Amino acid sequence: MEYILRINNLNTNYFTDFNLNIEPNKYYSIIGRTNSGKTVLCKTISAILPTTNLITLDNILLNRKNVNKYIKKLGYVKEYNSKVFIKSKVFNELSYPLLNLGYSKVYIVRRIKSLLNKLNCLDLIDKNIKDLSLSEKQKILFIESLLHKPKLLLIDNAFSLLNEKDYKTINNYLIEQIYNKKLTVMLFTSNLNYTINTDYTYLIDNFKIREFNKTINVLQNDKLLNQYGLEVPFNIDLSLKLMSYDLIDKVYLKQEKMVKDIWK
Repeated sequence: MEYILRINNLNTNYFTDFNLNIEPNKYYSIIGRTNSGKTVLCKTISAILPTTNLITLDNILLNRKNVNKYIKKLGYVKEYNSKVFIKSKVFNELSYPLLNLGYSKVYIVRRIKSLLNKLNCLDLIDKNIKDLSLSEKQKILFIESLLHKPKLLLIDNAFSLLNEKDYKTINNYLIEQIYNKKLTVMLFTSNLNYTINTDYTYLIDNFKIREFNKTINVLQNDKLLNQYGLEVPFNIDLSLKLMSYDLIDKVYLKQEKMVKDIWK
């Protein structure tokens, strides 16, 4: 089987004989409670935390020699904080990493405008970052991570600051890119409401994989989730309760669909 990301017997201060395989053009969620190992794993994959010859991304082995080629294949989005931006204006912030990668100014302008337009925020291009809302700042971080067209996008708890509209816009764009075989996404989160659109889920606790399955199978396993201190998403929990009363016969990920089917 083909994999976009392979972790083979990772041994660090945190992980022991840790293995993980990610298929290309899929949407994964990596779930676990606080301090379970999610962010450490994310930072290890993104080469922020050092490791050598144990991780392969798009056939590039992560080591000192290959690290620059490896990072070019990767996008990494973290939760916004006040120190994350380098420049004061949106356009300058977005163009900075592309200039460092050697892209021409003509391409950079075209690429930035194109992506901002697709994500319904072209009006932000000339604004000062300090004037943006919290959701807009987080959205800019997503855009910055996608501009160089990475093969793998890591999202470390970065949906939480988006308002509902911006979340849907970003998430729908990611799903579209996955469907068009242009992107693989790994979402690291303890909020399972963000996982309902993902294909597969890894559950991590104490720096070990405790479960791997299709996301729908993990989300409806309330005993497993409760065991590891995670809350079942509202729609899944409601579905399970209604199923126990024989009011519905399947789990619904979206409330609108559930209501529509019940009132047929």
